Formats: sequence, C-alpha cells, structure tokens
Amino acid sequence: MREKGVRVPKTGDPVTDRRGQVIGYITSCSLDGEGYLLGLAYVDKRYNRPGTRIGIFNLPRRPRSEKAREDLSPGDRVLLHDQAVVLGRFPIKKRGQPVDWLGLEE
Repeated sequence: MREKGVRVPKTGDPVTDRRGQVIGYITSCSLDGEGYLLGLAYVDKRYNRPGTRIGIFNLPRRPRSEKAREDLSPGDRVLLHDQAVVLGRFPIKKRGQPVDWLGLEE
C-alpha cells in the first residue's frame, strides 16, 4: 500500500488497474517493519511489473447495497480504492537506510 494507516485488505478483495478494471484478487497481507502493508495477490500478468500502480478495494465486512451510478446524488457515500504499487521481489536496501519501496516515501 502507498499509505500508512489504511485498513488491511482481506483475502478476496479486488485489485484494479488505473481505470478501475479488476485485474486480480488479494491472497494475503501483513504489516512490515516500516509500518506499510505488504501483500500478495493473484494479478493478471500484464500488470505484474514492479512500479505498476494499482488500486485495492477493501470491501466492507457486511455487504451494503450500492446505488446505481445514475441514482447517485450529492452526499451519497461510495466505495473508493486505496493506492498500491507492484513491488519487486527482492528490494535493494542501502546500508543504514530504510527500504524505499519504489518511491513510497515521496
């Protein structure tokens, strides 16, 4: 995840591309030593390059009914994705510095 303090995704939560198209699903997630969430997901191979920006929808525990787009009005609540990025398998850590997962500290 690109931000600290977001809700932990659950197994089965959808992963999306920049346009909101589902490209995969979360399989696991945990907190790293720097306070970021790191997870695994099955993702379409077109989106598996390190640095690819993706979205993760943390679905609510209890399903709620969503309004159709044409029925939305000001003040309605909608589900938004959290920003994430595809990471390389083995990050390079400079001695004495925390790992910067592809610009997460920007």
